[in-house]
Amino acid sequence: MKNASAQRKGKSRVKKFFLYMKVVLCLCIICTAVYLKHSETPVLDEITQTVNQNLKVDEAIAVIGNDRDAGGTMEVFEKKDEDKTEEVGQIFDCDFYVDGEGEEVKRAAEEEKRRREEEEKKLSIETLSFSMSPEELFDDTKAEPFRIPPPSSCSYEKISINFKYNSPLYGTVTSRYGYRDHPIMDDSNFHTGIDIAAKSGSPITAFADGTVIDSGKNDTYGNYILIEHSDGIRSFYGHNSKLVVKKGEKVKLGQKIAEVGSTGMSTGPHLHFEIRNGKIRLDPSLYISPESV
Repeated sequence: MKNASAQRKGKSRVKKFFLYMKVVLCLCIICTAVYLKHSETPVLDEITQTVNQNLKVDEAIAVIGNDRDAGGTMEVFEKKDEDKTEEVGQIFDCDFYVDGEGEEVKRAAEEEKRRREEEEKKLSIETLSFSMSPEELFDDTKAEPFRIPPPSSCSYEKISINFKYNSPLYGTVTSRYGYRDHPIMDDSNFHTGIDIAAKSGSPITAFADGTVIDSGKNDTYGNYILIEHSDGIRSFYGHNSKLVVKKGEKVKLGQKIAEVGSTGMSTGPHLHFEIRNGKIRLDPSLYISPESV
């Protein structure tokens, strides 16, 4: 009797143990499912995606195999959205043809490519040339810099001066001959000479031998001197602080005739220097280099 009772108790314990194990296993399965469902890493989605991609690859390989039997070129497309496709790439070329057909197809493709390149090149040339004649298209005339014509009283042309001359002052050129924004007047005008900045009181010398035909003072150039040289050439000196020579006096090349100042319409001590051919103002920088001694 005792043995039978012990056996029954043992069986009861075994049943309870297996029952507990089943309950624990079920709880583990439920917890795992809940974790996978709410986890930040979509494991199930990734597994499903991988399986689908493998299926697509298998299908593509099967299609390619069928097309190889029929002969031809196959392009594979991968569906990205519901109505959008993206070309993945050409899987193979025409080299699977037998009996020399592949070489012929390659040659034909190369010839077609060359033909298209020639047409594109021809189109490019025609587009660039517009309606220009061959002479205009291949014109090799040297390009000249654009320059606004000067006023009728000024000229950019260099003429021949047949006597000795030199710079009347050495300093810093602050304004050159030609169009400029006026430093005082709020407009643009043509500067008829060059401005050479130097220390106030610096000596100014005669450009060449000549005769003082005018000297005095006005609102624009302040104290000024005009000297006439040979062949109708004249030199003009403005904004001087002091004049050393007078009208009618003869001067020599390099002789002191005035001192640097800032009279008239001036923003600082400098010499406004002009070279004139009669009444035409010339570009002084074609004749002198006042920034180098």
